[in-house]
Amino acid sequence: TMFDNLEDAVFVRSMKRSLMALTTMNWDSVPMREEKFLEEKGPEPPQLLTVTLR
Repeated sequence: TMFDNLEDAVFVRSMKRSLMALTTMNWDSVPMREEKFLEEKGPEPPQLLTVTLR
């Protein structure tokens, strides 16, 4: 399709590009072995960090 505004065409094309998602574990949220046994309550589940790039 034809666009009157060049910026609109660039925006539409950029929205059609594929996404790339990277997921990693936040190792600061994982308790060490000693910390697991010292805590009275159960350990919290580890946090996952997801970065989405276009």
